[in-house]
Amino acid sequence: ELYSSRSQRKRKFVSAEKYLQGYDPHPGGRAIALTVRGRPFTLGAWDGPALQHGDLGSVRYRLAAWLDERRLVVVGDSGGEETLEIHHADASAAPERLEDLPIGRPVGLAPAPGRAAVALANHRNELILVDLAARAARVLDRSLHETIHGVAWSPDGRWLAYGFSNTQQTSIIKLCDVESGETFEVTRPVLRDTSPVTSRASTASTR
Repeated sequence: ELYSSRSQRKRKFVSAEKYLQGYDPHPGGRAIALTVRGRPFTLGAWDGPALQHGDLGSVRYRLAAWLDERRLVVVGDSGGEETLEIHHADASAAPERLEDLPIGRPVGLAPAPGRAAVALANHRNELILVDLAARAARVLDRSLHETIHGVAWSPDGRWLAYGFSNTQQTSIIKLCDVESGETFEVTRPVLRDTSPVTSRASTASTR
């Protein structure tokens, strides 16, 4: 038996910037959602406190993002396995955990504008659309080579742009019509095209 002070179990005060894992601006520009050291936080853009959300204990959270102006969607492992959770920024209601969704381990997610849906990329190289109201998930696309590189919605919430590895050496940008599930190749497979973004002033065309 080795008696010690268990210094590794003591409270630790750290610099948040060294442990920043992700951030997402509020849709109205009033605040920002942060994931720091496995914890989701929100804080005002100009004033107000930093508020921690979710379980304050041993639960690990990832990929916090604004679902709308009042709610956040995060990936949490409070049930032993990771799944999506919906949190109210003002803590006016208990978090809602979406159990039994076949989403794998998410590596990136993007809430849809104007609808209760989330697009996510997972460790199985899949692009998945999750209908939060129906609690249903469907696979839109899957790469045989690597995970999806970045996901972006069109402003009308109908199209998804994403980086897709079509070979082991190249990746392209693709578009998916989430209503029909039809996909389109946007760029040619020359090098590596990843992490697309869409303009707020326009919507994607059909071709």
